[in-house]
Amino acid sequence: MSFETSFGTLSGRDHGPDAVAPPLVFLQGLMSGADVWSDVVSQLAPDRRCITLEWPFGAHPRPMRSGADLSPPGLARLVIEVLDRIGLERATLVGHDSGA
Repeated sequence: MSFETSFGTLSGRDHGPDAVAPPLVFLQGLMSGADVWSDVVSQLAPDRRCITLEWPFGAHPRPMRSGADLSPPGLARLVIEVLDRIGLERATLVGHDSGA
C-alpha cells in the first residue's frame, strides 16, 4: 500500500485478516525500516491484522515534503493522520525504541 499524507508519500504493508480486534500498527525505532518487524508480524498475522509502514524515522525510502514537521509532536500528528486515512477508529500501536 502507498498513499499520500500531508508529510509526503508513505508506503507499507497490510498483513493478516481484517479481524474484529483492533489492528496492530507498528512503529519502528529511529533509523529502522518497517522490515524490523517482519519476524513479529509473521507470527501474529495469521490471527491479527498487522500494519507496517515506512515511517519517516530516518530509514524511509522516500523523502518527506520540504518543511514537514518531523519533530516528535509532528510525527504524532502524522500517526493520527495515517490512522484516519486508513479509516481506523481504533488500533493498537506497537513500538520500540524511539518509535514507542
